[in-house]
Formats: sequence, structure tokens, C-alpha cells
Amino acid sequence: MALTVTPLNNVGVEVSGFDINKPLTEDIKAELKSLWYEHAILLFRDQDISALKNN
Repeated sequence: MALTVTPLNNVGVEVSGFDINKPLTEDIKAELKSLWYEHAILLFRDQDISALKNN
């Protein structure tokens, strides 16, 4: 799985190509961490980040 990184107009980058709710590989974790250190702002569009609900 390869991440797609698109620069934003002023600061940060948009990151796509993965599902934040599925287990992340060590490679993806390392790439996200590196992007965060480099750009400080990471935008993840169309990700389901709602709180988990107990049944």
C-alpha cells in the first residue's frame, strides 16, 4: 500500500491511500511519522473517525 501525498496551498499535506481504521503496517506508520515531522500538518480526507460505540 502506497501513500499519496499532495501538498496543500499554504502549509501541510493531504495524505490518502490508507484506511485509518485498519491496522497500519510498520512502513505506513514510519512514513506518516516522517511526513508529520517534515510538514507538521497532515490532512486525512474521507476517513471515519467517529467514536466507537459500545453495544
